[in-house]
Amino acid sequence: MAACAVHLIDKRPRKLIEKKETHVVIVRKELHAKHPLQNRWALWFYKNDKSKMWQDNLRLITKFDTVEDFWGLYHNIQKASKLSSGCDYSVFKDGIAPMWEDRSNKCGGRWLITLSKQQRHSELDRFWLETLLCLIGEGFGPYSRDVCGAVINVRAKGDKIAIWTTNTENAEAVTCIGRKYKESLGLPVKLVIGYQAHADTATKSNSITKNKYNFRGFRWLQAMIFAIEEINNSSTLLPNITLGYRIFDTCNTVSKALEASLSFVAQNKIDSLNLDGFCNCTGNIPSTIAVVGACGSAVSTAVADLVSLFYIPQISYASSSRLLSNKNQYKSFMRTIPTDEHQAIAMAAIIDYFQWNWVIAIASDDEYGRPGIEKFENEMFERDICIDLNVLISQYLEEAEIIHIADQIQNSTAKVIVVFASGPDVEPLVKEMVRRNITNRVWLASEAWALSSLVAKPEYLDVMGGTIGFALQAGQIPGFKEFLQHVHPKKSLHNEFVREFWEETFNCYLVDSVRKEDSENGSAGFRPLCTGDEDITSVETPYLDYTDLRISYNVYVAVYAIAEALQDILTCTPGRGLFANGSCADIRKVEAWQVLKQLRHLKFQNSMGESVHFDESSELSANYTIMNWHRSPVDSSVVFREVGYYSVSGRKGAKLSIDKSKILWNGFLTEVPFSNCSEECEPGTRKGIIEGKPTCCFECTECSDGEYSVYKDASVCTKCPNNSWSNGNHTSCFLKEIEYLAWLEPFGIALALLAVLGVLLTSFVM
Repeated sequence: MAACAVHLIDKRPRKLIEKKETHVVIVRKELHAKHPLQNRWALWFYKNDKSKMWQDNLRLITKFDTVEDFWGLYHNIQKASKLSSGCDYSVFKDGIAPMWEDRSNKCGGRWLITLSKQQRHSELDRFWLETLLCLIGEGFGPYSRDVCGAVINVRAKGDKIAIWTTNTENAEAVTCIGRKYKESLGLPVKLVIGYQAHADTATKSNSITKNKYNFRGFRWLQAMIFAIEEINNSSTLLPNITLGYRIFDTCNTVSKALEASLSFVAQNKIDSLNLDGFCNCTGNIPSTIAVVGACGSAVSTAVADLVSLFYIPQISYASSSRLLSNKNQYKSFMRTIPTDEHQAIAMAAIIDYFQWNWVIAIASDDEYGRPGIEKFENEMFERDICIDLNVLISQYLEEAEIIHIADQIQNSTAKVIVVFASGPDVEPLVKEMVRRNITNRVWLASEAWALSSLVAKPEYLDVMGGTIGFALQAGQIPGFKEFLQHVHPKKSLHNEFVREFWEETFNCYLVDSVRKEDSENGSAGFRPLCTGDEDITSVETPYLDYTDLRISYNVYVAVYAIAEALQDILTCTPGRGLFANGSCADIRKVEAWQVLKQLRHLKFQNSMGESVHFDESSELSANYTIMNWHRSPVDSSVVFREVGYYSVSGRKGAKLSIDKSKILWNGFLTEVPFSNCSEECEPGTRKGIIEGKPTCCFECTECSDGEYSVYKDASVCTKCPNNSWSNGNHTSCFLKEIEYLAWLEPFGIALALLAVLGVLLTSFVM
């Protein structure tokens, strides 16, 4: 028996009580009581049916929470070794589904042991039983709370058993769970078992998560290829010179991005790093002169940390974090997207424009949201605008945390919600707001989610309608529409990105597809083979949304910037170059650092005839379009209507322009909503401080007699001059009238008589 045993809670009496008169043993009721487990568990069964989607093959069988129920269940179901290939058993804590996408699993991973076909009938059942006993018996000690469940996969090529944990970041818990698991199975100490994060596994298999294919990302990739092919076919730009490229999918993860970056560095023959063996690079691959990407700020930051050491120019098309503007740290980083600093200022300017002074600030808990909202808060402070609630969000928050944030928003008197976050991070909060039907709010969206299809859904419009959002300025790429429509795997036999795009678009598999082979493990639904005659123009896909090219245009400009820098090197006149003594770089032996210097002095016209040049921070001028969410009267879909713009140029400075007549607010109203902590104070009153509240919150106090105020929201009341007095409303002062008392008036006669009487009495006393 393994060292890990089920702990029983014994409720039996120490002695049985006998009734002597009848000699019948009466057993107390507690003897028949079942022994409870610490947690309630659920048994799931999966049987692969390729005609169904993966999640439709998964069934909940039963739940149990006592030792007796477990053994009754175990002895009455088919043993794992008798299951047919493609079947799974899963035992998970009640409330947790055995899939990566479950909230309790998405940040976790699994300790995995693999058994050969020969071990199925000798060790599989024993290992599975020991796993279950350790699981339900809380055999991982204090780290049992970090365990979600266990899965056994029976497959033709071999079987797998895994313990799932809830958080890969908790290294201590993960390590102790793995060590204890090995001990419970009686595995040799020197035998190494593997741990896999679900996020890494999902990039290699067909899960529900992976099936959320990034069609926009593929369009960005196509924009890069289109620009390079256009340049290579040009007779005026870089004639007789061919640009090559290598494309890496970072999977929006730092580790993948660093792997690609190390490859760039190794290609450039950095001997001191000795990375040739690691990257498997050959001398036939030319040196990298520039990098385009990445998308997310966190990933770009990791890449910039490395490539900046070797002065390889990096031009990002979508990383807007203001932290990347630090040229002391990121020496070779450039971008074709405005920094978030401009966007934060623009958000504060809009709040000022509508005369709001009481808002909620929400940001994603990452390199994008935190610096952006910090700059926004500083701007608000400078403008004497107050923030009632400040919250960080993430797509990985627990449901209870989302509910708590929604409670805070619902209880706040602020009606304007500023959100500096990405679509995936905003979505869980929006869903909770929609569930509660919390309306009459104004959402101010950063560009990362202002046009996001995750949030801009018709069913959300009752809550999200009227949202004001920032969008990058759209650009035009002549010929790009036709290029997108002509993509086909037959034309790109060695482009795995095109092949994957085709399979995801038409829900089919190409012959010899890697994904088709992976699906045989039963984690994906059935797909037919692609015919090759599918028509890309016959389907609705974000890939073909080329009406407003924003990020795609940024990619296009980034590639052309590199080409124009090389063109300047090619046409450089000796004596006028950027290098020592006015010398020029040799285009045949050009190095990355030379391209970087040329980029910093670059100036050219883009496809829209606009002048492009990088400023001292290696960034382009900021131009945003301000969008308003409307409901389509035709099909009730979300319509993004342009209602203004915000632009920043070196000479003219910042300019905000808004057409209020085009804006529809939440509830599709035209009147500007009120979002101030207190109602404004009328003339004749002053603002009084409320203890414990920010300065935006006050009470209106009537001016004292002899004081007045003329303007609304006066901080103090002004004293009237000595010869004046305040009117009844305390809004102005008037001169005091001087009245003289006549001797012949009754009151005057009375006073005179009193005075005479006083004199006589005084004389009499004397």
